Amino acid sequence: MTDIAMVRGDTPSFELDINNKDGSAYDLTGYTVHMTAKRHPDDPGYRALFSKHSGGTSPTIVVTNAAGGLARVDMAVADTHGIDVPVELFFDIEVEDGTHFATPITGKLTIGADATP
Repeated sequence: MTDIAMVRGDTPSFELDINNKDGSAYDLTGYTVHMTAKRHPDDPGYRALFSKHSGGTSPTIVVTNAAGGLARVDMAVADTHGIDVPVELFFDIEVEDGTHFATPITGKLTIGADATP
């Protein structure tokens, strides 16, 4: 489990080191990486507060080293701007190639208040 903290409305980037169960790098070649954040882990997908993806025309997850299992999540102001804080969300990182799906990272994302309006 991995925990992340950030301030509402900020635009941090989070480096991901995605590994197999045996600790070796998860080869992301040909895979799409997804991040989803929800209030409760069993909420349906449409209840996600935000989701990020490495595929498509405007990826918000960048695979920085596919063979090494490395990627970066780039947060946008809109991802957390309207969320009531402080809040602790559940998130996961899923990788898929259309046939195979794996969730190698799960954790909590704590979002705090910003003092400057």
